[in-house]
Amino acid sequence: MPLAPLVPPVPAPPAPAPVADQPTTLSRQSSVHEPTDAPPAVPQLRNTSARRLPVLDLSKLEPFLGPDLHFALLICRLLSLLPAIYGVCECIIKALTLNHVKYGTSRSVEFWLGAVWATVAGYLSFFLVDGLMLRWIVNYSLTATILRLLSINAIMAVFTKMLLDVCARDPMNLLPTWIFISCLMTAAYAIQNFVTSNIAMESRKRRVDLVQIAVYAVVPVGMASFVTMVGLLRSFGQIMDKL
Repeated sequence: MPLAPLVPPVPAPPAPAPVADQPTTLSRQSSVHEPTDAPPAVPQLRNTSARRLPVLDLSKLEPFLGPDLHFALLICRLLSLLPAIYGVCECIIKALTLNHVKYGTSRSVEFWLGAVWATVAGYLSFFLVDGLMLRWIVNYSLTATILRLLSINAIMAVFTKMLLDVCARDPMNLLPTWIFISCLMTAAYAIQNFVTSNIAMESRKRRVDLVQIAVYAVVPVGMASFVTMVGLLRSFGQIMDKL
């Protein structure tokens, strides 16, 4: 008679459940890391050299302008010189009429210096209008640009005439009046330089171009100031010698 086994039999493991009936997260996790055809996103780096880009000038826009429009824009820019031409002629006429009065030769120096400052004011007004014209050409149509140029020229002419009527009723005040007008034009040119500084071959932020302001505004004003100082000292010396 055979003996019964001392170790009970090991039960058979249960049959695995069908794969379809067994939800797993492996497929979901693997789907997240599956490679895709889209290229990886490249972070956009800020262009640090944008401020070094050259400012757009009128020579790059000439191929898009016809000869008639280019001539019209030139005429609109030259109209900004009319107040300065009027001031130069007025100062020269006053200087020539003082040659036959007492201390006329010495006092006429002030009118000649007034003509110098009127020239500086015309120089600054021309470059002020030129910078605004470039911005308007880029942002507006040519017809709108011409209308804006005519408007800014009219505003500057009226403003200059008003200052001359108020501050220079006495002809001897022509020199300080034109110095004041030139200082206002210098400030206006600096503001215009900042506003139009973002017109470049690529977009860039506005900035103050100190080199351009120094070359086109500070240098002419400094030269006129030096000539004025020398002229007034000479005139004062001549008057003291005649006393």
